[in-house]
Amino acid sequence: MFQLLCHLVFAVVMPGDRCDAQGHTDSSGLRVGSCCSGLSAELLALEMLRVSFVSCVACEIDHKLLNLNHAMHGHCNVFSDCCTEEFLASPSCDLFVAGFPCQPFSKAGNNHGILDPRGHVIFWILRWLWLHKPLCFILENVGNFAQQHKETLDMIISILTVMNIYHVEWKVLENSAVGWLPQHRERIFICGVRKASLLRPFVWPGDVAMLPLRNYFKENIQHQEELGMDSLNNTEKNNVQKLAANVAKQGWILGHEEYVCDISGSVPHAMWGVSPCLTVTRAGSSGHWLSWLERKMTTREILSLQGISLERVGDYWHHMSERQLRRAAGNAVPVPLLARVIKMVLIACGKVH
Repeated sequence: MFQLLCHLVFAVVMPGDRCDAQGHTDSSGLRVGSCCSGLSAELLALEMLRVSFVSCVACEIDHKLLNLNHAMHGHCNVFSDCCTEEFLASPSCDLFVAGFPCQPFSKAGNNHGILDPRGHVIFWILRWLWLHKPLCFILENVGNFAQQHKETLDMIISILTVMNIYHVEWKVLENSAVGWLPQHRERIFICGVRKASLLRPFVWPGDVAMLPLRNYFKENIQHQEELGMDSLNNTEKNNVQKLAANVAKQGWILGHEEYVCDISGSVPHAMWGVSPCLTVTRAGSSGHWLSWLERKMTTREILSLQGISLERVGDYWHHMSERQLRRAAGNAVPVPLLARVIKMVLIACGKVH
């Protein structure tokens, strides 16, 4: 399998060889590219870091999301499918970021890994890296990727090692510990810096204090029908009652404490002071139950738990529904977490101090 994948990755012949081996930035700033771009969290992260950049390439298969993304960021080049020769012929860049599809590797998804057609995307990404050889790159996915798909992870690292271009490291980071947002969300990051451009040792960002949960939720302003148990379906009502009983056994009252409750699945669970992971499905169905407010999350709150402001998203309704926006948020990597990883990568290659 490894030999076959190496052949698929390295057997790339492109007219004119578009590789920019030096990876220089120009006066307009860091050249950034991405695929599986979503809302382009990497650009929001660079805005947070106040790093000047130009978005050279973005690629997103969901056309509604791509249109919103382009409206938000104004990319120089946009593509709808990264598994094409057209995408392989896209412009080169300095920083390349790809959050390849997580559904094949997630506990919430089918967990079929590279047997799922969506699991093949990572190998097109590796082909792009081999052809273009950007200054640095970041690949990210769900934390479960490192646990249940270690063989695939090892193949990816081995292919990157065979390239003999990059210093490569990977690590699973917990968002609430490293990204300061009060949402439990593990992501694996695979980072690479060109060996010739590695000016400082690459260091992973350390833990920081998590911000209080209440910072992200306002008092109720919803209509009455959006509040309380009557706003829930039967499954959700039963799950709230189960959680209330479990919490009561510990001497607490669910509605008096800051419990964030995942009540939409067959097995409910609650976390105190931090939100359970906002998956695509959960975010799409208005997130989790806020016990002290007796309601589910708003779109603004779901975005904020990913480090994205609704104002920065802009007039999304021209491109997609509110539910589709929430699903896009649930599919994103938390912006502050990604920003901290990007900063350490750019420090390693001398692009920021």
